[in-house]
Amino acid sequence: MTPPPLKWFMSNLFKAPAAFAVMALTFILALIAFRYTTRMVESNAKVLFYEETRDAEVAIQRHIQAYIDALYGMQSLFAVQDNISREEWKTYIESLGLLKRYPGIEGASFIRYLRNADKGAYENRPNEYASARARKIRPAGERTDYLVVDYDEPRGLLGFDIGSESMRRQAAERARDTGEPTATGPISFLNEQGESVGFLMLAPVYRSGAPHRNLEE
Repeated sequence: MTPPPLKWFMSNLFKAPAAFAVMALTFILALIAFRYTTRMVESNAKVLFYEETRDAEVAIQRHIQAYIDALYGMQSLFAVQDNISREEWKTYIESLGLLKRYPGIEGASFIRYLRNADKGAYENRPNEYASARARKIRPAGERTDYLVVDYDEPRGLLGFDIGSESMRRQAAERARDTGEPTATGPISFLNEQGESVGFLMLAPVYRSGAPHRNLEE
């Protein structure tokens, strides 16, 4: 009677300790090789991940810096001319080619600071705009002051008081107090596709000749 293959194999294996030792050593070496290869793959994956993360971070920083540079360009316009008309603003923004050169930018606005006492005169100023609605401050209501979107290209979203929303107001006040470009956290925007999420970058424009070397001034 022929013994079962497995029983026969094990019986002969233990009769040959050298063969058994070789097999065990081979198994151990294979296990070590497997663990080493696994560690190398994990290490390479981590290196690749860190490199890709670093590259993405550098690319984002470059994009943000480009947007800040564009913002400085808009800010400088008011340094050479105090009273910019809406048409001049439109011409300037178009000459920059913002939407083509900076595809992440959806629009460029000039936001005017108004005290409550100035609200009536602002809303009843000569009809420079296409409709009376564009001259009305939104949302309606009396507030101590307003931060009103006065010019906006190319969207034309005029009259919105960004000071009525806490995150936008905080960013505007931080830019005013530090003199540096400031960004909001993620906020919702309305565009042609509906609602999207982005952030608002602001740089302060001080009245020509007004001292602003420190916070008190």
